[in-house]
Amino acid sequence: MTFTGWVTIFGFVILLTLLAMPFGRYMAVVYSGGRTWLDPVLGPVERLLYRIMRVDAGEGQNWKQYAKSLILFSLVGWLLLYFILRTQTLWDFTGLNPLHYHSMPWNVTFNTTSSFLTNTNWQYYGGETTLSYFSQMAGLTVQNFASAAVGICVAIALIRGIVGRSGKSLGNFWSDVIRTCLYILLPFSILIALVLIFQGSIQNFTTYLHVSGLTSGGAQTIAMGPVASQEAIRCSVPTAAASSTSTPRTRSRTRPGSRTCSRCWSCW
Repeated sequence: MTFTGWVTIFGFVILLTLLAMPFGRYMAVVYSGGRTWLDPVLGPVERLLYRIMRVDAGEGQNWKQYAKSLILFSLVGWLLLYFILRTQTLWDFTGLNPLHYHSMPWNVTFNTTSSFLTNTNWQYYGGETTLSYFSQMAGLTVQNFASAAVGICVAIALIRGIVGRSGKSLGNFWSDVIRTCLYILLPFSILIALVLIFQGSIQNFTTYLHVSGLTSGGAQTIAMGPVASQEAIRCSVPTAAASSTSTPRTRSRTRPGSRTCSRCWSCW
């Protein structure tokens, strides 16, 4: 371990320690239904979602009701993601499938959907050579938010149960998951996305670039796409796998019919 490595580790620990108390207070306000500095912007959106979902945010749920709501939310998310991935070619009209990728087989779709739903670390395919921009944004990125929010809600419900010494009222799951996405995950994801763009990460809907490689006679395909917005939520929480263009896969032709993957999350 080098001196720079130790400085980085201690600096990271000190930074986390300094941020723990203010961020903890902020989360306490969020999950107690208090008013935050984001309320003028996100408050109307939160109330609109409550009306659409017909949710009474002040109505508490016992552990059975909380668990039932969580399972229902996860089931709907699973079905929606499975549908999007299995009907990928039907969304070409959006213009977000510039390479006209076909839908994944049912077994790969089942594996991917279950992986992102459970927030586990498994990716069988190369995203930037398999999924469209629409599938990545409306499917995987949305589920990254949803699965992370569900995990946080479970932790919050557990804390409430311990503090209250009973499972009679663990809060309201629908209120918890909406406030988690709006007041915690979304602001941090936007901030991180802006930092990534500032540092040079791509954020576009351009088709892939085909350029001449550095080697003699070589050709490369450089993946494009909305990378920063997808990497932001992936970096904010320990979500499942890399997004389609999170680390662009660059391919160089060594001989006709032969391709070498120089860098991608699957190979790492």
